[in-house]
Amino acid sequence: MPRTRIKICGIKDEEGLFAASDAGADAGGSGEEPRFVLRGHGGGDGALFTGIAARYLAGAALDPRLSPSARSTARRLVVDTAEALWAGRAERPVSDRDRHTGVGELATVFSPEPGEPATAHVGAPVEFSAQLQAWITLEAAATTEAAPHPGG
Repeated sequence: MPRTRIKICGIKDEEGLFAASDAGADAGGSGEEPRFVLRGHGGGDGALFTGIAARYLAGAALDPRLSPSARSTARRLVVDTAEALWAGRAERPVSDRDRHTGVGELATVFSPEPGEPATAHVGAPVEFSAQLQAWITLEAAATTEAAPHPGG
């Protein structure tokens, strides 16, 4: 399976959106365009910040007051982060009993860090805030993808 280059981004304002876009243009090297993935904010309540940022970026992606370049970069950050979360999902047994018997229901879980697969966190507790972060990001990507893309 080919590896995808992932660039972890922290965005603070429209200037940061342009910097993220420029960084992608300068990435070069593999011949494949890098994916721009928002960074996670650890566990606990901090895990919600990436989902909240994705929701606001989805709004920015749809806001006609922003330049087409900024809207396109915001859209890309949201969609690439959602794709990274989805690609990195894993299935875990629902209960301890299922874990010991190997039989039973499985639940889809997401990594608290969008740039890492959920399997990197095996043995760690599954935190609600990290799962909510992923679902908020997936919802934001769906909203963004359903709208016309900036510039056409």
